Amino acid sequence: MATAAATVYVHDDQGSVHEFQPGDTLPSWAAGKITNPAAITDDTPATFPEGSPSEDWKVDDLLAYAEEHGIDLGDAKKKADLLAVIEGSGDSAL
Repeated sequence: MATAAATVYVHDDQGSVHEFQPGDTLPSWAAGKITNPAAITDDTPATFPEGSPSEDWKVDDLLAYAEEHGIDLGDAKKKADLLAVIEGSGDSAL
């Protein structure tokens, strides 16, 4: 569930402005319109496939796995680089 981390003003599809204060739960339509990552917190648990990371996983799966396991990805952005960092992390879950 996404919540506001700062005061944000969001225009809905009809042009009306909605104000959200820190700690307010954001409806999905509003959360999707907020582009500043510092203005929103997402308490939704990260999800990824069961088992060890592999080439079959998507980038988002690898990012979620690394976050859940506290793995610092450094500057890795590409799938192959992410997988290499995760595999080299010594994570006991692998």
